[in-house]
Amino acid sequence: MTPIPAPYQAMTALAAAAAPRAQIWRTILGLILAALFGVLLFIAVIVPLTIALGPAEMQTRMAEVMNSNTPAGVVGLLYSFLPQMIALVLATRLMLGRGPTSLTGPLGPMLRNFVKVAVPLMALWLVLMPLSVQGPDVRQTMTLAALLPWLPAALLGLLIQTLTEEMLFRGYLQQQLAARFSDRWVWMGLPSLLFGLAHYAPDQPPLVLGLTMLWAACFGLAAADLTART
Repeated sequence: MTPIPAPYQAMTALAAAAAPRAQIWRTILGLILAALFGVLLFIAVIVPLTIALGPAEMQTRMAEVMNSNTPAGVVGLLYSFLPQMIALVLATRLMLGRGPTSLTGPLGPMLRNFVKVAVPLMALWLVLMPLSVQGPDVRQTMTLAALLPWLPAALLGLLIQTLTEEMLFRGYLQQQLAARFSDRWVWMGLPSLLFGLAHYAPDQPPLVLGLTMLWAACFGLAAADLTART
């Protein structure tokens, strides 16, 4: 394993799990397997649901998920990350011989750091949220009473989505590259670039799309830096 410079010594311990099998071909093949397993698991969920609900009803539900224009659609979109999380864990075990906690680090420190960051961010969100609904185009489409029953499922789904992304970009990719390369711009920069590209949406206006992808890449760099320091 290549030495990692200060102040990123915490990354050394996180990348140590990847060191025995840090070959680039293993990293790439693991990603391919994760994508393949994800598709197979998605099919394994969709086919029984289509049989149970019927093709027409399933098409309606899928449209809700793709458009995210209903509470059920938003929750469905968040939970659609679960097959990919399972697929990543399976591919990591098969190709790299590592368990899921190797992608997140020890559970205790992970939970402590999560609380340390999540609490102030939630406080900031509560302060900024009223400002986000002041625009002239913002309008209420559902009552609070109608939304509240969806809140527990939505929070769990949000945890699934964010954990899947963190395990892939700041866990799998950052660890594998840090075990192989000492240059932080490789193991921080490449996953962040891919994170930005993952937000490509061809139906968006070019300016909005560019800003969204740039924001995602910059967020990826900040998250990679935080991961490496803690």
